[in-house]
Amino acid sequence: MFRWTDRRQLELKQAFCDFRNRRNGTTLTPANLCLSAGLDDVIDLVIRCLCRPGHDRIVVCPPVYHMYQTAATINDVATISVPLNPHRNFQLQLSELQQTLSSDRNIKICFICTPGNPTGHAIPIDNIAAILDNPSWRGILVVDEAYIDFSPRSPSAAALIGRYPRLVVLQTLSKAFGLAGIRVGFAIACAHLCAVLNNVRKPYAVGGPSIALARAALAEPSIAVLDAKLQAIFDQRTRLARDLGRIPGIGIKGGLDANFVLFEVLGIAGTASASSEAGGSFNRPCNAAARELVGLLRHSAGILVRFKGLEHGCEGCIRVSVGKGAENKRFVEQVCLLMKRLRLRAAATTTIPAVGPFSSIIGDSVGIFHLGAAA
Repeated sequence: MFRWTDRRQLELKQAFCDFRNRRNGTTLTPANLCLSAGLDDVIDLVIRCLCRPGHDRIVVCPPVYHMYQTAATINDVATISVPLNPHRNFQLQLSELQQTLSSDRNIKICFICTPGNPTGHAIPIDNIAAILDNPSWRGILVVDEAYIDFSPRSPSAAALIGRYPRLVVLQTLSKAFGLAGIRVGFAIACAHLCAVLNNVRKPYAVGGPSIALARAALAEPSIAVLDAKLQAIFDQRTRLARDLGRIPGIGIKGGLDANFVLFEVLGIAGTASASSEAGGSFNRPCNAAARELVGLLRHSAGILVRFKGLEHGCEGCIRVSVGKGAENKRFVEQVCLLMKRLRLRAAATTTIPAVGPFSSIIGDSVGIFHLGAAA
């Protein structure tokens, strides 16, 4: 606590390499890592190092984590969007993406998030390789794998580092390890690119206590605990998606490759929130209904979830993190109850009011617990 930390963080880097090499069959060394204060800091670092302000561009594939565009804007770098295909499990529109990359030599970075946030779908590693094999684009592909440990069937793009010097893979201890508070994120790349990033980053970006906690988390006893908790999340994730999908007016929109479920809320036909059909029946995804459900969950049950309806292909969508069994059960019960009440009220009034006064529906407020409030 009273001394400067090792600014090279070699012991922590070696522990992380050992963990990933055992898990993914890679051959990473500390020279393949740049360590900084969480992935937000790493994203900003990559853009600062590789893009010229006011000149270069990045490409993102929405719906996606907002920090790529935020960091680009801060650094005066323009953003081009090539959306995922919401009708095909939010997969890349690969031909359109390749054409976009080939058409503009000022595109220096392409960001791909896999498993996707908020989509919950992993991107096949063959697509990653195809982008890197594009002979008409020589920029840097950044693959954000913050949620990779929740998708054991998806191979990490870190296995491609030896073949592709233009690849950067982002990983973190914030998600599967549950250590968001210590702010430790990794960029994995070829030794030359990591040397550039390490020369630019702040030398003491990660403090001594965070380094010590990260090393403890990567020790063998902690990995055994991690694996047990991951298996519990896998089991609960399947049950949560299944139970939510059985509720009238709820549809599962996203995949099951992360630690959350993306679901859509359907509007009530014959009301202001949906086109007119048989009164009281559910119709199409509806932002008004989703917003109201988010508000009711917070005020009546103390449950925090994330409204995602304004993102591409996510109309009427809500993202909920997978909790413990009792938390998930209570969440499903509350959604079922509130959807029934909304349907009955819609049938009686033929309108769904905007989020605001909840006195006609909610009961006494209870202590808030978080299901989906994390980034």
